[in-house]
Amino acid sequence: MTGGVPASTLTDLLGAPIAEVTAQDIARLIDGQVRETDELDFKATLYGKDEDAKVELCKDIAGLCNHRGGAILLGVGEKNAGANGRPEVDLSDAEERRMRQIVATGTAPHAAFEIRAIPGEEPGRGFYLLLTDRSPLRPHAVLVRDGLRYPRRDGTTTRYLTEAEVADMYRDRFRGEKQQVERLAQITDEMPPMLDTSDDRTWLVVSLVPNSPGDLSISFDGLREMEAWARASPGRNEILDAFFAELPAIAGVGVERYTLTSPADERKRATYPYAVCFTDGAASTAVAVRKGEGGPQVSQDSVVLAAHLVTCASSSLRFAGRHAARAGARGDAVVHARVFGPHSLLAFNHTGLTEPYPHAYKVREARASLTLPIDVLTGAPQDAFAATRLMLADIFNAYGCPEVPQIAPNGTLRTIYFPAGYEVATWADRRDVPTTAEQITYRR
Repeated sequence: MTGGVPASTLTDLLGAPIAEVTAQDIARLIDGQVRETDELDFKATLYGKDEDAKVELCKDIAGLCNHRGGAILLGVGEKNAGANGRPEVDLSDAEERRMRQIVATGTAPHAAFEIRAIPGEEPGRGFYLLLTDRSPLRPHAVLVRDGLRYPRRDGTTTRYLTEAEVADMYRDRFRGEKQQVERLAQITDEMPPMLDTSDDRTWLVVSLVPNSPGDLSISFDGLREMEAWARASPGRNEILDAFFAELPAIAGVGVERYTLTSPADERKRATYPYAVCFTDGAASTAVAVRKGEGGPQVSQDSVVLAAHLVTCASSSLRFAGRHAARAGARGDAVVHARVFGPHSLLAFNHTGLTEPYPHAYKVREARASLTLPIDVLTGAPQDAFAATRLMLADIFNAYGCPEVPQIAPNGTLRTIYFPAGYEVATWADRRDVPTTAEQITYRR
């Protein structure tokens, strides 16, 4: 599947695989007078900035999600439902972020879509392909004149669903959601028996199940490719893409899954990072979180170091999302995070010290569940950190901490809450992630 439409369909319409479409392929659309279908829509310009234009973008994306999925091609004109001219549009990161934000805030539930920029003849100009899946969360609603309406692509136009059609889609959604949650619980529960829980270890397990599954095959070539992909981590000084940075991964296979472990853990329970990557794009990861001594004013027990929990969570979530995307999964994914281990306590680092915040609660286990877009997990680092903050919120609350001090709501990193050895400011500057020396004040 590509963008929710059978790959052969879009390939036939566009003249090339989606990932390889060029301006020359788009020129052939006009030369061949290719017509719009219920899976392909042409727009000569970008969506405008007034409210009607924003509603139109949400309506077009939700309409495809509520049907079979498809593609909207910006920068190609249309006449009588046929391709007519290619004026091109301005391409920029800001425009991509704007479209994502409009759809994220203007559809309910969030109608996930992918943006692919195709350079044109002039620098900074070209075409946008907006790709959607047939959504398992359909029906998606759009706010129109203070009321919710449910659009659906119908031929070369978009219409609104009847009450009976909406009810039928809701029945399908509830069945799909139940199956997805059951699958998430299953792969989460399969992880602890694979881990070494001796020596007072505390583990973070992050599991992910995509709404729209992908499809990988099990083979010798696939095994080699999975191992090479997992070993492509940038290195120890990386923060986000660093799940297997400490030791190279060794790949194995199971039923409908690849397993990834370290050389030190081969043929025994894991003590280093461990991952299970399912062929449909689901994944489950595990990593041991560092702990330190609480001290007499905190606790006689060891405490979980929050800064390390944050970096473990961000790299785990990123790894799981990247596997889902690599498998061809799209749209949103349900995510579950679990921290478990004997007498775990949370502490955070502030100016090099470990402190309780604001109480030293004794917690044996903490969990969190939420839904996140896959393209956010694999996209800009700042957005990935914002997603990490959302995932960790309930876990930090369980330890008595009102929020995740290390990450601001917009994904900005608060460097004061990371130890000097993390070199967060240097790393963030290299990856274009904003930082701040902001300190959160609280009363003891």
